[in-house]
Amino acid sequence: MTPVWFRRNDGAFEVVIAEGDPKLRNLRRDPRCVFLVFEAAPPFHGLEVRGEAELVDRDVAAARADIAGRYLGAEAGARFAAERTKPGVLVRLTAKPREWDLGAMIPS
Repeated sequence: MTPVWFRRNDGAFEVVIAEGDPKLRNLRRDPRCVFLVFEAAPPFHGLEVRGEAELVDRDVAAARADIAGRYLGAEAGARFAAERTKPGVLVRLTAKPREWDLGAMIPS
């Protein structure tokens, strides 16, 4: 399990993985994967997606900037993406997520 930045786009969860990363090597060998999102702050929402990843080999600069922008803001995200020199692959996972909300378990 490895933390990654992601976005939701056209019904898919998307991640950019740099060439040479073991995650990418593993997905090329076997595209089955699990994607898990869990908020570490109340109300502790989460979701799990299990399925086969689609690997999209193309220029990922715009996807990198958009994903980084979710976490850093648009301007800093664009700078972050521009500084990446390794080519990457867009990983898309379109399976329906299983979602949960643990907010009801939190004492008020």
